[in-house]
Amino acid sequence: MKSSPLNLSRFWAALCVLLVGSSVALRMVHGDLNVWLGLWSRVLDPAGLASMGGTLGLLAAGMLFSWSAAGVLAALLPACGAGLMNAGFLLGMAAVFFPVNALIWSFLGLWIGGLGHPVWTLMPVAEVTGGLPAVEVAARFVWTWVPALGLLSVPLTGLWLARFLGCPSSMVMPGEDAGNMTRNLATPHLAPAKRDAGRQPTPSMIQWRDGILLSHPARAQRDIPHSLVVGANRPRAWGAGILALLLLVCIEDMLKIHGSAALFALSLRAHDLTGAATAMLMLTCIAVLWTLVVGGPGPWAVKSVRHGFAMVFKLAAWSVLVLTLIADIIGLRFPLLAEIHPDTAFASPGSVLLAGLTPMLCALSLWLAGHIIRPQNEP
Repeated sequence: MKSSPLNLSRFWAALCVLLVGSSVALRMVHGDLNVWLGLWSRVLDPAGLASMGGTLGLLAAGMLFSWSAAGVLAALLPACGAGLMNAGFLLGMAAVFFPVNALIWSFLGLWIGGLGHPVWTLMPVAEVTGGLPAVEVAARFVWTWVPALGLLSVPLTGLWLARFLGCPSSMVMPGEDAGNMTRNLATPHLAPAKRDAGRQPTPSMIQWRDGILLSHPARAQRDIPHSLVVGANRPRAWGAGILALLLLVCIEDMLKIHGSAALFALSLRAHDLTGAATAMLMLTCIAVLWTLVVGGPGPWAVKSVRHGFAMVFKLAAWSVLVLTLIADIIGLRFPLLAEIHPDTAFASPGSVLLAGLTPMLCALSLWLAGHIIRPQNEP
Protein backbone atom coordinates (compact mmCIF):
# COMPACT_ATOMS: atom_id res chain seq x y z
CA MET A 1 0.00 0.00 0.00
CA LYS A 2 1.37 3.38 -0.96
CA SER A 3 1.98 5.85 1.81
CA SER A 4 -0.11 9.00 1.62
CA PRO A 5 1.60 12.34 2.24
CA LEU A 6 -0.94 12.94 4.99
CA ASN A 7 0.52 10.01 6.94
CA LEU A 8 3.77 11.98 7.17
CA SER A 9 2.08 14.99 8.75
CA ARG A 10 3.71 14.42 12.12
CA PHE A 11 7.16 14.36 10.52
CA TRP A 12 6.47 17.66 8.76
CA ALA A 13 5.19 19.08 12.05
CA ALA A 14 8.34 17.87 13.83
CA LEU A 15 10.48 19.50 11.15
CA CYS A 16 8.62 22.79 11.64
CA VAL A 17 9.14 22.59 15.41
CA LEU A 18 12.86 21.95 14.84
CA LEU A 19 13.16 24.90 12.48
CA VAL A 20 11.35 27.27 14.83
CA GLY A 21 13.37 26.25 17.89
CA SER A 22 16.66 26.33 15.99
CA SER A 23 15.84 29.77 14.60
CA VAL A 24 15.15 31.12 18.09
CA ALA A 25 18.44 29.67 19.35
CA LEU A 26 20.28 31.18 16.37
CA ARG A 27 18.73 34.55 17.12
CA MET A 28 19.90 34.28 20.75
CA VAL A 29 23.53 34.01 19.61
CA HIS A 30 23.04 37.01 17.30
CA GLY A 31 23.02 34.92 14.13
CA ASP A 32 26.54 33.53 14.61
CA LEU A 33 26.33 30.25 12.72
CA ASN A 34 29.65 28.92 14.06
CA VAL A 35 28.57 29.41 17.66
CA TRP A 36 25.18 27.89 16.86
CA LEU A 37 26.79 24.78 15.37
CA GLY A 38 29.05 24.48 18.41
CA LEU A 39 26.04 24.46 20.68
CA TRP A 40 24.86 21.19 19.18
CA SER A 41 27.97 19.45 20.53
CA ARG A 42 26.98 20.57 24.02
CA VAL A 43 23.43 19.36 23.45
CA LEU A 44 24.54 15.90 22.31
CA ASP A 45 27.28 15.29 24.89
CA PRO A 46 26.52 12.90 27.82
CA ALA A 47 25.67 15.75 30.22
CA GLY A 48 23.30 17.32 27.73
CA LEU A 49 21.59 14.02 26.96
CA ALA A 50 21.18 13.31 30.69
CA SER A 51 19.66 16.76 31.18
CA MET A 52 17.21 16.21 28.33
CA GLY A 53 16.42 12.72 29.61
CA GLY A 54 15.32 14.02 33.01
CA THR A 55 13.04 16.66 31.50
CA LEU A 56 11.63 14.25 28.92
CA GLY A 57 10.97 11.64 31.61
CA LEU A 58 9.08 14.18 33.73
CA LEU A 59 7.08 15.25 30.69
CA ALA A 60 6.09 11.71 29.73
CA ALA A 61 5.30 10.63 33.30
CA GLY A 62 3.28 13.77 33.96
CA MET A 63 1.25 13.33 30.78
CA LEU A 64 0.48 9.68 31.49
CA PHE A 65 -0.40 10.22 35.13
CA SER A 66 -2.56 13.30 34.49
CA TRP A 67 -4.37 11.69 31.56
CA SER A 68 -5.15 8.60 33.64
CA ALA A 69 -6.28 10.59 36.69
CA ALA A 70 -8.48 12.87 34.58
CA GLY A 71 -9.98 9.87 32.80
CA VAL A 72 -10.97 8.27 36.10
CA LEU A 73 -12.53 11.51 37.37
CA ALA A 74 -14.34 12.12 34.09
CA ALA A 75 -15.77 8.60 34.22
CA LEU A 76 -17.05 9.06 37.78
CA LEU A 77 -18.47 12.58 37.61
CA PRO A 78 -21.33 11.87 35.13
CA ALA A 79 -22.87 9.48 37.66
CA CYS A 80 -22.90 12.30 40.23
CA GLY A 81 -25.05 14.65 38.17
CA ALA A 82 -24.68 17.57 35.79
CA GLY A 83 -23.86 19.96 38.63
CA LEU A 84 -20.68 18.13 39.58
CA MET A 85 -19.72 17.76 35.92
CA ASN A 86 -19.95 21.52 35.44
CA ALA A 87 -18.03 22.09 38.67
CA GLY A 88 -15.35 19.66 37.55
CA PHE A 89 -15.08 21.45 34.22
CA LEU A 90 -14.61 24.84 35.90
CA LEU A 91 -12.20 23.52 38.52
CA GLY A 92 -10.17 21.84 35.80
CA MET A 93 -9.71 25.08 33.88
CA ALA A 94 -9.01 26.94 37.14
CA ALA A 95 -6.20 24.48 37.89
CA VAL A 96 -4.75 25.10 34.41
CA PHE A 97 -4.69 28.88 34.78
CA PHE A 98 -3.48 28.96 38.39
CA PRO A 99 0.19 30.13 38.34
CA VAL A 100 2.35 27.13 39.05
CA ASN A 101 5.00 29.29 40.76
CA ALA A 102 2.47 30.33 43.43
CA LEU A 103 1.51 26.68 43.85
CA ILE A 104 5.16 25.67 44.25
CA TRP A 105 5.96 28.36 46.80
CA SER A 106 2.93 27.52 48.89
CA PHE A 107 3.86 23.84 48.77
CA LEU A 108 7.45 24.60 49.78
CA GLY A 109 6.27 26.80 52.62
CA LEU A 110 3.87 24.14 53.93
CA TRP A 111 6.22 21.16 53.50
CA ILE A 112 9.43 22.68 54.83
CA GLY A 113 8.31 25.67 56.87
CA GLY A 114 5.03 24.36 58.25
CA LEU A 115 5.64 20.62 58.61
CA GLY A 116 9.38 20.91 59.21
CA HIS A 117 10.53 18.28 56.70
CA PRO A 118 14.18 18.46 55.57
CA VAL A 119 15.06 20.24 52.33
CA TRP A 120 16.42 17.09 50.69
CA THR A 121 12.91 15.62 50.60
CA LEU A 122 12.07 18.16 47.88
CA MET A 123 15.34 19.17 46.28
CA PRO A 124 18.44 17.24 45.23
CA VAL A 125 21.45 17.80 47.47
CA ALA A 126 25.08 18.19 46.44
CA GLU A 127 26.55 16.08 49.24
CA VAL A 128 27.99 12.67 48.53
CA THR A 129 25.51 9.88 49.24
CA GLY A 130 27.98 6.99 48.94
CA GLY A 131 28.11 6.31 52.68
CA LEU A 132 24.37 6.50 53.27
CA PRO A 133 22.12 3.44 53.62
CA ALA A 134 20.50 2.19 50.44
CA VAL A 135 17.03 3.03 51.75
CA GLU A 136 17.95 6.66 52.29
CA VAL A 137 19.65 6.91 48.89
CA ALA A 138 16.50 5.52 47.26
CA ALA A 139 14.34 7.93 49.28
CA ARG A 140 16.40 10.91 48.15
CA PHE A 141 16.20 9.76 44.54
CA VAL A 142 12.44 9.24 44.65
CA TRP A 143 11.72 12.50 46.40
CA THR A 144 13.79 14.37 43.86
CA TRP A 145 11.25 13.50 41.18
CA VAL A 146 7.93 12.85 42.98
CA PRO A 147 7.27 16.48 44.04
CA ALA A 148 8.04 17.74 40.55
CA LEU A 149 5.77 15.09 39.04
CA GLY A 150 2.97 15.92 41.46
CA LEU A 151 3.17 19.67 40.86
CA LEU A 152 3.24 19.15 37.09
CA SER A 153 0.26 16.81 37.23
CA VAL A 154 -2.05 19.32 38.94
CA PRO A 155 -2.53 21.70 35.97
CA LEU A 156 -2.26 18.89 33.41
CA THR A 157 -4.96 16.86 35.16
CA GLY A 158 -7.17 19.94 35.18
CA LEU A 159 -6.56 20.45 31.48
CA TRP A 160 -7.44 16.86 30.54
CA LEU A 161 -10.44 16.83 32.89
CA ALA A 162 -11.87 19.97 31.30
CA ARG A 163 -11.32 18.53 27.84
CA PHE A 164 -12.89 15.20 28.72
CA LEU A 165 -15.95 16.84 30.26
CA GLY A 166 -16.20 19.43 27.50
CA CYS A 167 -15.76 16.84 24.72
CA PRO A 168 -17.28 13.49 25.82
CA SER A 169 -15.91 11.69 22.74
CA SER A 170 -12.44 11.99 24.29
CA MET A 171 -13.44 9.48 26.97
CA VAL A 172 -14.27 6.61 24.60
CA MET A 173 -12.48 3.45 25.65
CA PRO A 174 -10.23 1.71 23.10
CA GLY A 175 -12.37 -1.45 23.12
CA GLU A 176 -15.52 0.21 21.77
CA ASP A 177 -16.91 -0.97 18.44
CA ALA A 178 -15.80 1.39 15.67
CA GLY A 179 -18.78 0.45 13.52
CA ASN A 180 -21.53 1.50 15.92
CA MET A 181 -21.77 5.02 14.60
CA THR A 182 -22.04 3.91 10.98
CA ARG A 183 -24.77 1.39 11.77
CA ASN A 184 -26.73 3.83 13.91
CA LEU A 185 -26.74 6.59 11.33
CA ALA A 186 -27.49 4.17 8.49
CA THR A 187 -30.54 2.65 10.24
CA PRO A 188 -32.05 5.30 12.55
CA HIS A 189 -35.49 3.68 12.26
CA LEU A 190 -34.15 0.55 14.01
CA ALA A 191 -32.79 2.37 17.03
CA PRO A 192 -35.73 2.01 19.47
CA ALA A 193 -36.63 -1.59 18.62
CA LYS A 194 -33.30 -3.22 17.82
CA ARG A 195 -30.50 -1.31 19.49
CA ASP A 196 -32.16 0.17 22.54
CA ALA A 197 -34.22 -2.76 23.78
CA GLY A 198 -35.91 -2.01 27.08
CA ARG A 199 -35.54 1.78 26.69
CA GLN A 200 -38.34 4.10 25.65
CA PRO A 201 -37.40 6.21 22.61
CA THR A 202 -37.45 9.97 23.09
CA PRO A 203 -37.27 12.78 20.52
CA SER A 204 -33.80 13.75 21.72
CA MET A 205 -32.54 10.19 21.21
CA ILE A 206 -33.96 10.01 17.69
CA GLN A 207 -32.48 13.40 16.81
CA TRP A 208 -29.10 12.31 18.08
CA ARG A 209 -29.30 9.07 16.11
CA ASP A 210 -29.87 11.14 12.98
CA GLY A 211 -26.81 13.25 13.73
CA ILE A 212 -28.86 16.40 14.35
CA LEU A 213 -28.53 17.03 18.08
CA LEU A 214 -25.90 15.85 20.56
CA SER A 215 -27.87 16.19 23.77
CA HIS A 216 -26.80 13.05 25.66
CA PRO A 217 -22.99 12.95 25.99
CA ALA A 218 -23.05 9.80 28.13
CA ARG A 219 -24.86 7.87 25.39
CA ALA A 220 -22.68 9.37 22.68
CA GLN A 221 -19.58 7.79 24.20
CA ARG A 222 -20.60 4.32 23.03
CA ASP A 223 -21.17 5.19 19.40
CA ILE A 224 -18.17 7.28 18.31
CA PRO A 225 -15.40 5.35 16.56
CA HIS A 226 -12.18 5.11 18.50
CA SER A 227 -10.18 5.95 15.37
CA LEU A 228 -11.92 9.32 15.19
CA VAL A 229 -11.29 9.95 18.88
CA VAL A 230 -7.58 9.19 18.60
CA GLY A 231 -7.26 11.50 15.63
CA ALA A 232 -9.06 14.28 17.50
CA ASN A 233 -6.94 13.88 20.63
CA ARG A 234 -3.54 14.13 18.94
CA PRO A 235 -3.59 17.93 18.58
CA ARG A 236 -4.81 18.19 22.17
CA ALA A 237 -1.96 15.98 23.39
CA TRP A 238 0.57 18.07 21.47
CA GLY A 239 -0.67 21.31 23.02
CA ALA A 240 -0.70 19.75 26.49
CA GLY A 241 2.92 18.65 26.00
CA ILE A 242 4.03 22.16 25.00
CA LEU A 243 2.25 23.57 28.07
CA ALA A 244 4.00 20.95 30.22
CA LEU A 245 7.40 22.08 28.90
CA LEU A 246 6.61 25.66 29.88
CA LEU A 247 5.49 24.55 33.34
CA LEU A 248 8.64 22.45 33.75
CA VAL A 249 10.79 25.54 33.29
CA CYS A 250 9.30 26.93 36.52
CA ILE A 251 9.10 23.60 38.35
CA GLU A 252 12.65 22.43 37.66
CA ASP A 253 14.05 25.87 38.41
CA MET A 254 12.30 26.27 41.77
CA LEU A 255 12.93 22.69 42.89
CA LYS A 256 16.59 22.87 41.77
CA ILE A 257 16.34 19.90 39.43
CA HIS A 258 19.22 19.83 36.97
CA GLY A 259 17.24 19.49 33.76
CA SER A 260 17.25 21.30 30.46
CA ALA A 261 14.20 23.36 31.49
CA ALA A 262 15.95 24.62 34.64
CA LEU A 263 19.05 25.46 32.57
CA PHE A 264 16.91 27.69 30.35
CA ALA A 265 15.56 29.66 33.33
CA LEU A 266 18.97 30.00 34.98
CA SER A 267 20.61 31.20 31.77
CA LEU A 268 17.91 33.79 31.10
CA ARG A 269 18.21 35.28 34.59
CA ALA A 270 22.00 35.37 34.29
CA HIS A 271 21.74 36.99 30.81
CA ASP A 272 23.80 34.09 29.45
CA LEU A 273 22.51 33.97 25.89
CA THR A 274 24.80 31.10 24.93
CA GLY A 275 23.50 28.94 27.76
CA ALA A 276 19.92 29.97 26.99
CA ALA A 277 20.42 29.02 23.34
CA THR A 278 21.81 25.64 24.37
CA ALA A 279 18.81 25.02 26.63
CA MET A 280 16.49 26.16 23.84
CA LEU A 281 17.99 23.54 21.52
CA MET A 282 17.52 20.90 24.24
CA LEU A 283 13.87 21.85 24.72
CA THR A 284 13.45 21.88 20.94
CA CYS A 285 14.75 18.31 20.71
CA ILE A 286 12.27 17.26 23.41
CA ALA A 287 9.43 19.01 21.56
CA VAL A 288 10.46 17.28 18.32
CA LEU A 289 10.38 13.87 19.99
CA TRP A 290 6.99 14.66 21.49
CA THR A 291 5.67 15.72 18.09
CA LEU A 292 6.91 12.51 16.47
CA VAL A 293 5.10 10.47 19.13
CA VAL A 294 1.72 12.22 19.37
CA GLY A 295 1.55 14.26 16.15
CA GLY A 296 1.49 17.99 15.56
CA PRO A 297 -1.02 20.73 16.35
CA GLY A 298 -4.41 20.76 14.71
CA PRO A 299 -5.30 23.20 11.92
CA TRP A 300 -6.59 26.59 12.92
CA ALA A 301 -9.42 28.08 10.92
CA VAL A 302 -11.85 30.90 11.66
CA LYS A 303 -15.21 29.48 10.61
CA SER A 304 -17.29 32.56 11.46
CA VAL A 305 -17.06 35.98 13.08
CA ARG A 306 -18.40 34.55 16.33
CA HIS A 307 -15.80 31.78 16.24
CA GLY A 308 -13.09 34.37 15.64
CA PHE A 309 -14.10 36.40 18.69
CA ALA A 310 -14.10 33.23 20.78
CA MET A 311 -10.55 32.44 19.66
CA VAL A 312 -9.41 35.97 20.54
CA PHE A 313 -10.71 35.64 24.10
CA LYS A 314 -9.15 32.21 24.56
CA LEU A 315 -5.80 33.34 23.16
CA ALA A 316 -5.88 36.28 25.56
CA ALA A 317 -6.45 33.86 28.46
CA TRP A 318 -3.49 31.70 27.46
CA SER A 319 -1.38 34.85 27.01
CA VAL A 320 -2.08 35.87 30.62
CA LEU A 321 -0.86 32.45 31.82
CA VAL A 322 2.26 32.50 29.62
CA LEU A 323 3.20 36.07 30.59
CA THR A 324 2.72 35.26 34.26
CA LEU A 325 5.10 32.28 34.03
CA ILE A 326 7.65 34.14 31.91
CA ALA A 327 7.64 37.06 34.35
CA ASP A 328 8.51 34.68 37.17
CA ILE A 329 11.17 32.87 35.14
CA ILE A 330 13.14 35.98 34.19
CA GLY A 331 12.51 37.79 37.49
CA LEU A 332 10.16 40.55 36.30
CA ARG A 333 7.20 41.83 38.23
CA PHE A 334 3.88 41.27 36.51
CA PRO A 335 1.05 43.66 37.53
CA LEU A 336 -1.50 40.87 38.01
CA LEU A 337 0.77 38.73 40.21
CA ALA A 338 1.86 39.95 43.62
CA GLU A 339 5.54 39.59 44.41
CA ILE A 340 6.21 36.41 46.36
CA HIS A 341 9.03 36.40 48.92
CA PRO A 342 10.40 33.12 50.30
CA ASP A 343 9.98 34.40 53.86
CA THR A 344 6.29 35.06 53.19
CA ALA A 345 5.85 31.60 51.71
CA PHE A 346 7.38 29.87 54.74
CA ALA A 347 5.53 32.04 57.24
CA SER A 348 2.11 31.98 55.55
CA PRO A 349 1.68 29.51 52.67
CA GLY A 350 -1.99 30.44 52.34
CA SER A 351 -1.17 34.04 51.43
CA VAL A 352 0.88 32.78 48.48
CA LEU A 353 -2.15 30.92 47.16
CA LEU A 354 -4.21 34.09 47.47
CA ALA A 355 -1.58 35.95 45.44
CA GLY A 356 -2.13 33.51 42.57
CA LEU A 357 -5.89 33.99 42.48
CA THR A 358 -5.77 37.33 40.64
CA PRO A 359 -4.05 36.12 37.44
CA MET A 360 -6.03 32.87 37.59
CA LEU A 361 -9.37 34.68 37.76
CA CYS A 362 -8.33 37.04 34.97
CA ALA A 363 -7.30 34.22 32.62
CA LEU A 364 -10.27 32.04 33.58
CA SER A 365 -12.73 34.88 32.93
CA LEU A 366 -11.29 35.51 29.47
CA TRP A 367 -11.35 31.81 28.62
CA LEU A 368 -14.92 31.35 29.82
CA ALA A 369 -16.02 34.38 27.81
CA GLY A 370 -14.57 32.75 24.70
CA HIS A 371 -16.13 29.42 25.64
CA ILE A 372 -19.56 31.00 26.06
CA ILE A 373 -19.62 32.88 22.76
CA ARG A 374 -18.13 29.95 20.85
CA PRO A 375 -20.59 28.46 18.32
CA GLN A 376 -22.15 25.37 19.86
CA ASN A 377 -22.48 23.35 16.64
CA GLU A 378 -19.06 23.60 15.03
CA PRO A 379 -18.34 21.16 12.18
